[in-house]
Amino acid sequence: MPQFNDITQHQKNIDQSLDTNLVSLPDESSPFIDQNLPANNLNSPVDSSFATNELLDALPQRWTRGLFYFLIAFMAIALPWGMLSKVDETGTARGRLEPQGGTIKQKLNLTHTSAALNSQTAKVEILKVKEGSTVKAGDILMELDSLPIRDRMTQLQIQLQSQKNRLNVLKEQKNQLETELRTQERQNQSQQLEKLSQVEQARQNFQSLKITYNLQEQEKLTQVAQAKQQLEDSNTAYDLAQIQLQKALGEVERYQDLFRKGVVAQVRVVEQESIANEKQIILKKSQADMKQANLRLIEQNRIHERIVNQGKADIKQAELRLTEQENSLQTLTHAGEISLSKIQEQLKNLNGQTNSLESDLMQTEKEIDSLKLELKKRVVTAQVDGTIFNLGITGVGDVVQQGAMIVEIVPHTANILLKAQMATTESGSLRKGMPVKMKFDAYPFQDNGIVNGSLIKISPTTKVQETAQGAIAIYELEIQLNQTCINTSNRCIPLRYGQTATAEVVVRQRRVIDFIIDPFKKLQKGGLEF
Repeated sequence: MPQFNDITQHQKNIDQSLDTNLVSLPDESSPFIDQNLPANNLNSPVDSSFATNELLDALPQRWTRGLFYFLIAFMAIALPWGMLSKVDETGTARGRLEPQGGTIKQKLNLTHTSAALNSQTAKVEILKVKEGSTVKAGDILMELDSLPIRDRMTQLQIQLQSQKNRLNVLKEQKNQLETELRTQERQNQSQQLEKLSQVEQARQNFQSLKITYNLQEQEKLTQVAQAKQQLEDSNTAYDLAQIQLQKALGEVERYQDLFRKGVVAQVRVVEQESIANEKQIILKKSQADMKQANLRLIEQNRIHERIVNQGKADIKQAELRLTEQENSLQTLTHAGEISLSKIQEQLKNLNGQTNSLESDLMQTEKEIDSLKLELKKRVVTAQVDGTIFNLGITGVGDVVQQGAMIVEIVPHTANILLKAQMATTESGSLRKGMPVKMKFDAYPFQDNGIVNGSLIKISPTTKVQETAQGAIAIYELEIQLNQTCINTSNRCIPLRYGQTATAEVVVRQRRVIDFIIDPFKKLQKGGLEF
């Protein structure tokens, strides 16, 4: 109650103060008094009633009323606009136009068939395309330096022709030797048959005389036969020693020929000469053995002659004639074998030379074919129909490394899309299908507008990218374009691979009023947390 009385008393004091002000005359310096009014009006008593004056004083001033009306109009217009209008929240990504599915990369692939041409580089002689050119499969893109290959092919073709000529000569010699070999074989056979007939006649005569020989004569004849056998063995050993010596001498001659060609070392020639010397010693020993056997046979014959009667001289003569014929047959046979051996050795050498030359000829032809293939690879052609996306060279005269990318081709069937990178700080709630607005650097969006698209792929994880501000984590995005050209004042200009653009991905849409309410929500949330 005391508090309520104090308030009532204070209100009465205010009312009395207002009444005093209503009946008092205003001061001349008051800004609300018109200075042009007559003095009698100023000093005249107030005609209006107290209620009227109180109502007039209670009205607000003009600027206050204007502010009030403005607030009412703002609330009537801005509030619905803020509730209904929406603003896009975007994440920015930078990228360039690339083909979907990547490009066809063609690299330099030299075959290096020749040691003289084993280079890891090639120089561009002719360049027929540039970035953005349209090509078809098989079109020539560029030609690389091929002069060393052509020079090498010329040398090999001359070498090949020389090898063919040499091979023809060897084949002719071989044919002649084969003919000579067949002739010698027939001649040996004819002479052997003739001698065999003579030996057979002498043997028959000898056998007819030997029928009457007694047992003692048979024993001595047996001894003579043994001596004869030893002589034959010595002759055979001597023949074999001669054949081996001939072969060894042939090997010495062949290795000397190979040494002169630089195929084998001199020590191999010396080894063959040592073998030939050993064969020579064996031959001499065989010859000595043969002489010894012959002397032994003569001795047995002499003993036989002392034992047998003079009357059997005819048998002795018949035996000597038989031995003579047999020796003649062996000599004839041995001479024929030597002749055949010489021809066969020559044929063997020719066959070796022919085989070696044919092998060299095949190697030369193989190298020529390889050089043709390499020469074909020096003409770089397009593998598919498409557009040149990137050239690994700048122009004629550039040197390309082995295995380096020389051209990238975009197939005509590939779709165009924007591959971009967005920092994780701007990614927000990215998901496939979000709308995207693209602003191309080559076409200012103020004049040409933007190109719309949609997000079709997001990398499953982030990657680290080095920038001027340091390493940042990014997502790789693929954006599909709604149109492949950009509108200008009079036409739609086609977009090209490699053009850069800024992509704004609409992460979400917010009402304008949310931006006004959010600070108060955060303040309220902070107060509650406090």
